[in-house]
Amino acid sequence: MPGTMKAVARIVPNTTIGPALIVIGPLQVWWLVALVLEYCTMFLIDVSDFQISPKHFSERHGLIFIISLGETIISIGIGAAGLPLDRHVIIPCLLVLSITVAMWWNYFDVNSLAAERRLALLTGGARVRMARGAILFSLAGKKILAQTEVPLALIPAIALVGGLALFLLAQVGFSARCGGSVSIPRLIVAGLLLLTISISGEVSSQTLLIIASGLFAALVVVEVLIDREARYKIRTSEHHTWGTG
Repeated sequence: MPGTMKAVARIVPNTTIGPALIVIGPLQVWWLVALVLEYCTMFLIDVSDFQISPKHFSERHGLIFIISLGETIISIGIGAAGLPLDRHVIIPCLLVLSITVAMWWNYFDVNSLAAERRLALLTGGARVRMARGAILFSLAGKKILAQTEVPLALIPAIALVGGLALFLLAQVGFSARCGGSVSIPRLIVAGLLLLTISISGEVSSQTLLIIASGLFAALVVVEVLIDREARYKIRTSEHHTWGTG
């Protein structure tokens, strides 16, 4: 405990000066200075005395992903603001919501538990990429609601299916770092999502969303069937993770 208190005391200047710079402005300059200070000074401070709980660390990263999924839900509300609540709005909203639920299931069903038990082998990079994929998807979800019957522009289309593909590819790497095998179904679905970019200019945005939702629904069903036993063991045993018997 004394060592931890000393480590906390060493980072106090870094964690107080940075936020203070953001408050006093000018905004753009001080934001940049604050970010540089926050990120760079941590490499110069000795934090070896910190005692990190693997469970707490994993939970914090999981909350980051929950926030990014929440952005998708918020985007639905923003995109639907001022629009009549007819089938052109309700159906895309339900499709976006179903994909969001599938993304939640893909991570929190067993991967978050496996990560906690294999934290010593993990880095945070895969989780960051998962969050980026979810945020890209939320951006596209907001754009779709205003133009369900016409094709998406190229950039929103890439954000939609590219964000979902990025999420799945990050999940593949994340599961592998947890000791699991490379998920072929997730790689296939990610590849199919990227291929839909080529037809995004020829089909309506709602059709593109239906394709993405269908692929995610199929992925959930396939993974439940082929990994049923392993998933059950991870959920019911405190020590079981991917790759254990």
